[in-house]
Amino acid sequence: MNANKGKSFVYCTPFLDEIKRIRESCGWDRFKEPMPYTDGSKLTEFNTLLAKGECIAVTHSTFLNATDETLHAIAENDYELILDEALDVVKPFNDIQSVAASPKQSVSKADIDWLIECRHISIATDFRVSWCGGATEADFKFSEVRRLAELERLYCVNRTFLVGIYPPKVFQAFKQVYALTYYFKGYSLKSYFDMFNIKYEYASVINDDGGYKIIPYDPSIDLTFRAKCAELITVCDNDRLNPPRALSKRWFDKADESDIATLKKHIASYFSHLEPKPMAKDIGWTVFQEYQAKLKGKGYTRVRNVSKSEQIGLSTGELDRLESETSCFIACNSRATNMYRNRWALAYLINLRQNPYIKDLFVNAGVRYVEDDYSIANLLQWLCRSRLRDGLPINLYLPSARMRKLLSDFTGGVSKTI
Repeated sequence: MNANKGKSFVYCTPFLDEIKRIRESCGWDRFKEPMPYTDGSKLTEFNTLLAKGECIAVTHSTFLNATDETLHAIAENDYELILDEALDVVKPFNDIQSVAASPKQSVSKADIDWLIECRHISIATDFRVSWCGGATEADFKFSEVRRLAELERLYCVNRTFLVGIYPPKVFQAFKQVYALTYYFKGYSLKSYFDMFNIKYEYASVINDDGGYKIIPYDPSIDLTFRAKCAELITVCDNDRLNPPRALSKRWFDKADESDIATLKKHIASYFSHLEPKPMAKDIGWTVFQEYQAKLKGKGYTRVRNVSKSEQIGLSTGELDRLESETSCFIACNSRATNMYRNRWALAYLINLRQNPYIKDLFVNAGVRYVEDDYSIANLLQWLCRSRLRDGLPINLYLPSARMRKLLSDFTGGVSKTI
């Protein structure tokens, strides 16, 4: 971006901290950051800055709210997009920001049946939803269904599950798009590009006299990284701590109290027997978010306690960051953050699989979908929040037999310890 001062860029990142870094590196005056409008949304100013042709650093969440106005401004000003990490372009309807904020708007299978029977919606063979109903009241429960359907952003898989999809024409409006991530084929963004016939090519990045340079894809760089992972990752291979258990979301949902208690005991045992013994500040662990409270335990819950005086005057975002920095727990979908780069004693308690309806959406569109790619990509993303990203060794408790095999296959074999 610094080498192309005459171009208009949108830099899109998950984190506000990264916006600050970009503005510091590329010029506070050159790169603008959208600020909240009177309605609390940053989209209005984002669109205004786009219309002026400004270079912009923006979060994923604001970018995902793009409208036709956004699309027009992008196309008019020959923008190039740089995506910091893959964007969540396909999301369950109930997890979309505007719906999640209003539980009333969430939709069940019974709701979908009613919408179809009352002819409010129709579903095409490609699963796209069209709104067929008439005018509705302002507080209509399905107003968000109607809005997204009219924007051609809503799909219904197997008459059972609603999915919101980011409009592909936004990407097509950019002069060039760079998606900065590793193992791209494991992310929904790749399958989404395939689904909508958006062409792409792989590239590599090399260090060039202290800076970085994009070059044609070089598979040897990937092989070197995999070999380095094999050298730096030591996985627990203790049969007592790794009994047969699925550890999928369904397994957790059906697990009884004794199953959870046993897993919790195994986590504590793993950390307590590591040599050298880790302190809380060295530990990072993850599980599906709703089971964090049930599995947290002594020695691996908090790096330190936060006093009330530390919280005075902090914004919601600053409070969230403080909570993350002082917790041993690292969300399984964490990306693009250096907050945990000193952690080396890790526990990944998930056998991760793609949402089956999202998988069906891609398969129905004729996309070749490999779920193992999705699983290993997300595991690697999580592991690279730790000091592994700096080329330093880590210890890993990975109790899912499937995930251990995927990691071993990916690296060509990792070190093991009892």
